[in-house]
Amino acid sequence: MEEERNEIELRFKDLFAVLAHCWWIMAIVAVVAAVGLFLFMKATHNPEYTSRASIYVMRSTQDLEGSFGTTSTADVSIANYLAKDCPDLVKSHKVLERVIYESNSVMSYEELLKRVEVENKENTHMVYLEVTADTAESATKLVSTLAHVTCDVINNDLYGGQTLFNVVDANVMPSKISNPISKVTVILVALLCAMMIYVFYLVRFLMDDKINTPEDVEKYLGLSLLGQIPNKHDAVKKKKYAAYSSSSQDGQ
Repeated sequence: MEEERNEIELRFKDLFAVLAHCWWIMAIVAVVAAVGLFLFMKATHNPEYTSRASIYVMRSTQDLEGSFGTTSTADVSIANYLAKDCPDLVKSHKVLERVIYESNSVMSYEELLKRVEVENKENTHMVYLEVTADTAESATKLVSTLAHVTCDVINNDLYGGQTLFNVVDANVMPSKISNPISKVTVILVALLCAMMIYVFYLVRFLMDDKINTPEDVEKYLGLSLLGQIPNKHDAVKKKKYAAYSSSSQDGQ
């Protein structure tokens, strides 16, 4: 006869008991989820490469013989403003459309704009350009063209041939992809799937309102257990096991 429990009581040992019961299922589900997600991400992943170039912003006064002289306070002040304005200048139509033309790219202005990043570190005259493309060669060509076009447009078209922007680094080809498959995501998904299995078995345990063990009789019914009636199915299993053991010994 099955009796319903009047209350649900969860103990720490019950949590470990549920874990001991389903840990192997959790492990299998976690491995299958991790492998499946990794294969899916690898099949749908489009590798991208990011190449970087740098520009130095500073105007130097020249003496009569054409050699570079000292840098004045006014030059430093102008360089500070130009460095701050550089991100907007680099992303202008004038610069990017010329980069597309000179690099023979098939991208539109909007597409290239999404792939360009410009950074001016605070209190410095260095401007860093980054361009992301589908191949390392394309990224390197685009960022190098961008750096030289930016300097040419600002120096010649906007400031009448003054040397304000100078390319420092360019043509540095990236050796690694910039958007690798996230292993952390794969691990987190695997752990989440394993936890879902554990929660399922835990809820199943909490929803079980049957008397399953002798301890449940004393705990939920308040009755002392005098004895147990053997299960004939268990007896059959023991007999089969005993017969197998005796026959094995006879064979030896």
